[in-house]
Amino acid sequence: MKTKRGDMFDLLFMMVALLVISVFLLFSHMIAGQIQLGFLNNSDSINTTFTGNTQGILEKFDLGMGFIVFGLIAFIIISGFFIRTHPIFFIGSIIMFIMFVFISSTITNTFDKIIEADNVTDSADSFPITVGLMRNMPVLITVVGLLFIIVLYAKFGGGGTSTI
Repeated sequence: MKTKRGDMFDLLFMMVALLVISVFLLFSHMIAGQIQLGFLNNSDSINTTFTGNTQGILEKFDLGMGFIVFGLIAFIIISGFFIRTHPIFFIGSIIMFIMFVFISSTITNTFDKIIEADNVTDSADSFPITVGLMRNMPVLITVVGLLFIIVLYAKFGGGGTSTI
C-alpha cells in the first residue's frame, strides 16, 4: 500500500475536525456553566472555584482553535507540495473542490443551528474566534482549496527545481 501524503480529502478532514472540535468546546463550556450554577444554588460551603476555572480554561481554547486551523492549513499545503500528481487529475480535483465548498456551507449551516439553541447561545458568545471560523468556513475552504490545487499542480517536473 502506498503512503498517503496529501490529496483533496484533506480538506474534508479539516472541515469535519473543525466541526467536532468546535461543538465539543461549546458543549463542554455549557456543561461547566450548568455545573457551576448547580453548585451556586446549593451553596452549602461548596467551593465553586473549580467550575469557574474550568470555564476560564475552556475559553482559552478559543485562541487555540486559531492555531489548530493554521496548523491544518499548513499541513494541507505542505502535503500537497510533496505529492507527485499527473495533470489529468486536475479536473477531478476541481470537481471535488466544488463539492467540498458546498459541503462546507452545509457544515456552517449545521453549526449555526447548533449555536442558535437557547442553551448554547451563551457559551457561543465566549468563543468569538471559533464561531467566526466556523461561520466563514466556505470562504476558508475556498482559499485553502485553491492554494492546495495551485501547489499540487504548479510544481516543476524535476522535484521542485527549475530546469531554466
